[in-house]
Amino acid sequence: MGFFEKIKSGLTKTREAMNSTVGSLFMTFSGPDDDFFDELEESLILADLGVETAVKATDRLREHVKDERLKDAEQIRAALRGILVQMLQ
Repeated sequence: MGFFEKIKSGLTKTREAMNSTVGSLFMTFSGPDDDFFDELEESLILADLGVETAVKATDRLREHVKDERLKDAEQIRAALRGILVQMLQ
């Protein structure tokens, strides 16, 4: 297996883990409270994002949700997606 194939395989596993753990969190979404953000951070860590990245992403999302007064699960999911993409760039 070549270098790029290993990277692609690893990213595929991370994406699948994120879809599973974070997806289930949003399926049971009851509002953007402290418990939600704690569970999100844990889910991101379990999805192999790394502790530092998970904490930064969760903190940024928490601020964005507060600033924009987001309440809807889909809006918050889209904001998380945007934050993670921005962190990758």
